[in-house]
Amino acid sequence: MCKNKNFEKFLSNIEPSTTTIEYISSVHNNMRKFLLNNEKYGGKIIETFLSGSYAKHTCIRPTKNGKKIDVDIVVVTNYTERDDSKEVLNELYEICKEKYKKVTKQSRSIGVEMSGIQIDVVPMIKCSTSNLYKIGSKEDGTWYLTNPKGHLEWCTAVNKENDFKFIKVVKIFKWWRKNNCPQNVKYPKGITLEKIIADNLKV
Repeated sequence: MCKNKNFEKFLSNIEPSTTTIEYISSVHNNMRKFLLNNEKYGGKIIETFLSGSYAKHTCIRPTKNGKKIDVDIVVVTNYTERDDSKEVLNELYEICKEKYKKVTKQSRSIGVEMSGIQIDVVPMIKCSTSNLYKIGSKEDGTWYLTNPKGHLEWCTAVNKENDFKFIKVVKIFKWWRKNNCPQNVKYPKGITLEKIIADNLKV
């Protein structure tokens, strides 16, 4: 019991605070409303939803001089595979610049930097042959198959199958990675780390 309490205390120390969560919630909701209500862009949006570590509840507390919390907002548009993904990304970039100061064009998303957090706005389209989505690239203008909702569902299922301990273990390993991996060494991304942990929890 004592060891369990120690782990719970450690987890509470590495998780984002309630204030931080409330701040992030306000920021991403305001951004989604801005895009949906934008006269030039709102009519092109089919839906928006959260993805990434924040949506999966696997994000950890940012350190004072460390990387900010990443928040991924998927924007599903009514564009199709016939449209150039570079142009779709450029359009979203220009729309975000109307409201936000620190906006950058990334390989597959638009980055919006704010105090304490980094918002990645990811334009996607619906796949014409399945219920999946496609994500574009600013490099070649093409679209690639992806399944962000499927990964969220997988993460939720694995957590439930493992007595809701999976997400806790992911947070601990992310904290260890942040504090022990040299900056010049390429370490596994979050999605890869989650798969490694899930495979070993089931052994």
